[in-house]
Amino acid sequence: MFRSRLSSVLLSNVHAKLSNVSNLHISIFKKFGAKDCEPKPVAVVLCGCGSLDGSEVTEAVSLAINLNLNGFKPEFFAPNTEICGVMDHLCKQPDSSGVARNALVEAARIARSEVRPLCECDCNSGIALILPGGFGCAKTLSDFATKGAECTVLPELERVITEFALSKKPIGAICIAPVLVAKVLCGTKITLGKSSPPEKWPHCAAIAEVKKMGAKHEERSVTQVTHCKQHNVFSTPAWMYNGTFAEVHDGIGRLVKALKKKMK
Repeated sequence: MFRSRLSSVLLSNVHAKLSNVSNLHISIFKKFGAKDCEPKPVAVVLCGCGSLDGSEVTEAVSLAINLNLNGFKPEFFAPNTEICGVMDHLCKQPDSSGVARNALVEAARIARSEVRPLCECDCNSGIALILPGGFGCAKTLSDFATKGAECTVLPELERVITEFALSKKPIGAICIAPVLVAKVLCGTKITLGKSSPPEKWPHCAAIAEVKKMGAKHEERSVTQVTHCKQHNVFSTPAWMYNGTFAEVHDGIGRLVKALKKKMK
């Protein structure tokens, strides 16, 4: 009987200690773990839906997937403005319907309706800022398509880029989007890919224009990333190259991983 009581007391002490350890683990998790496990927001600026007049869909979706895989969540923003130069993506000709399209409304197609006006975006909207490409960058977010080096960037976007830069938060730019960052942040080093051969790099003429802006250009392949240490800007060519969906996805994945090392 004495042994039975002793065993019962010992077992009770063990249970009590295990309970204390468990409660301690729960307390630590609530204090530190739960916060650390939450995906960190990254501000992503879209502009419509479609490579010829808005955000490039492959790039935007690849970016969202790679952000999720690396422990982040995209916070989508888009300007509440009319898209410039709406295109029929089937025949690659200007849309003859005459129906105006809104960049914010169309961006909701990619963001599954989880998108807010660009005017609500600031440096507190994410630990980094990333701009996918697509001709919306050159026609609506700026007038680079018609004015080249003399272009102006949409004031709302210029403000956002400037705020993130001043906050020392990393900025990512994909495809043609680096020209916007280069225009706002003087002397930025970017990549738009390579200057030849033209059949593989059909938009290589843009390189000469960004150099006129004072940007430093680094030749990179579709799966490579350029880092500007001065402004903490990352860029990758994506569909500036006449490649494959897999190559574009891979390059964007590498950009996200490079950005991750600099995120706070």
